[in-house]
Amino acid sequence: MQTILTAQAPNRRSATNSRERHILGGLLHDDKGQSFLLAHAQNHGRRYRYYLSRPNEAASDNSRWRLSAVTIEPVVEQQLHDLLANKTQLSRWLDEHHGSKATADILATAAALSERYRQLDDPIDKYQVLHRVFRRITVKHDQIVFEIAPRNLLAMLSGESLHPEKESSPDIVDLTLAIELKRCGVESRIVLQEAVAPAANKDPMLIAMLARAHMYLEALTDGSNASHADVALRFNAHGPDISRILPMAFLSPKITEAILTGQQPVDLTIAKLTRMLELPMTWSEQHTELLG
Repeated sequence: MQTILTAQAPNRRSATNSRERHILGGLLHDDKGQSFLLAHAQNHGRRYRYYLSRPNEAASDNSRWRLSAVTIEPVVEQQLHDLLANKTQLSRWLDEHHGSKATADILATAAALSERYRQLDDPIDKYQVLHRVFRRITVKHDQIVFEIAPRNLLAMLSGESLHPEKESSPDIVDLTLAIELKRCGVESRIVLQEAVAPAANKDPMLIAMLARAHMYLEALTDGSNASHADVALRFNAHGPDISRILPMAFLSPKITEAILTGQQPVDLTIAKLTRMLELPMTWSEQHTELLG
């Protein structure tokens, strides 16, 4: 198993390079066949990774997709685990390409690789596995297409080395995942259209903002007669930020729970909440406006 994870691994130039690795670099392509650019953004001292579609001269800049790494990478990783756990599909490919191989051994190796991947911390190791399993991943407005070469995948699981001629012209199988790309400001969010609900997608910054709102409310209502200016000074915050964030303390329990558990709609973001001129007074109205 360790051989699978380390073979042909790229050199690590630095610890920083390792931590900030885009694990889908070179894999993601748009519906025109162009690879996504790798980008970073700095916000409040934190560094965020993005995948950015290339500019289209015939369209406006607003047509470009910017996918947050924390949005797209878990989707691809889940597809990896689903593939390695699909015994029926793997067995069918084994019959077609590796009829003489022990099916049970390769299925066990696939399960072990999936479990081993879950324990990986180094993005470079993750990058290596994903690039050996998937040949290309194409993001379209309504689906993600995963290109897989079964012969190459089975060779990796069985520890074989492919002849270069076979590797350069493999049989390709497309696996598709239905999605919807929704634009949230400059960023695009992925909404899965599968029958199974997506895994929780907690937004740490949104949760932190919600916590601050309740903290500010408590400071204003604890009987000390503190003003907004007093609270701002106490928490080293700007006065306008107190007024901007405070309404979040009056979100309904249902919306609050959705945010804390990561089940909020993809367009329920900090930007949307803080730009609202007025938060609806009743919980039913909040649900209609914020939960859809």
